[in-house]
Amino acid sequence: MKDSALVDTCILVYLIDKNEKARHEKARKWVHSLSEEDRFFVSIQNLREFSNVALKKSDLSQEEINRFIVRFATRFKVLFDNVEDILKANEISKRKRFWDAMLAATMQRHGIKAILTENTKDFKGFKGIKAFNPLE
Repeated sequence: MKDSALVDTCILVYLIDKNEKARHEKARKWVHSLSEEDRFFVSIQNLREFSNVALKKSDLSQEEINRFIVRFATRFKVLFDNVEDILKANEISKRKRFWDAMLAATMQRHGIKAILTENTKDFKGFKGIKAFNPLE
């Protein structure tokens, strides 16, 4: 895949989740295989979701979680959502879950056409967005 792509929260979580050994290793290898290209993104929403999951479900300290956030924000370009995205997500979420719709709206506004996620089915039906699982 050569297009710009958003890296979904689940991939970020697998980078720290050693209880999911196979997924952890695949996520780690995938991230290490990336070149220094500027075509991979995370949204501020992904970083918020990562923090929430890491604080609740991992043994990492707050400082370690913060280091991961900074690392992700350095490794990937960060997309910020806005009011326009919320309005669009409200419209889309009549048929989809709001937080998935919010990511889709933010991606659409920024011209990102692909999402890298384990949850590919969650992103079917969003206009102009294709979902790929980098762990397969």
